[in-house]
Amino acid sequence: TFKNRPFIIYLAGNVTFWLGFNIITLCIPLYVTILLGGTEGDTVIFLGIVMVVALLSFMPLNLCAKKYGLKAVMMTSLAGFMIILPLAYFMGQPVGFLSPNAYAYVLMALSGVPVAAIFMVPDAIVAEVSDLEENLSGQRREAMYYGAQNFILKLAMGLSTLITGFLLEWFGSTPAEPLGVRLTGPVAAVFLLVGVIVFSRYPQKEISARQAEKALRLEKTAE
Repeated sequence: TFKNRPFIIYLAGNVTFWLGFNIITLCIPLYVTILLGGTEGDTVIFLGIVMVVALLSFMPLNLCAKKYGLKAVMMTSLAGFMIILPLAYFMGQPVGFLSPNAYAYVLMALSGVPVAAIFMVPDAIVAEVSDLEENLSGQRREAMYYGAQNFILKLAMGLSTLITGFLLEWFGSTPAEPLGVRLTGPVAAVFLLVGVIVFSRYPQKEISARQAEKALRLEKTAE
């Protein structure tokens, strides 16, 4: 499984995506209580904004994936999330004409689009890579690919928890010393930058060509 180069490239990009996403997810309650001065109950509002926008984004992202390809949607989502996350550093402060809460709502809403991509695109890419495996070796091994992916993602989730704990411990996680909370966004963005660089090497054209060959063979067989 790990000899499949397209899978490794995809997996590296997806791991960085989840690293960044999980760091932010862990810290949303801290953004609300420490940076915005809200209560833990208010966290539901911010998570709700992310989820609503994500649900609304599924259909447009699906159309974009069909038109431009899964790689384009994944790359755009990675890059978009990478740009959004450092802006979390300024939470709790008025930015331009936006109040602290309004600014936080805008960031959560913008984050909904790449979050939708996190839940939609990766499994489709794994299916695509599995098709490539069948073309090359004649074997269907989806279960192994999904298992390998989930194992690595579990390790990434643990690593993101470790990184978050380190930032909060060493740089502060209180209203008086909130730097650790503020740094979580920029640090998460660094991982996404690595993901963008790695995933840019995903061989979408090669995989699409293989899929076209398979479709042609099936068409000839049917005839």
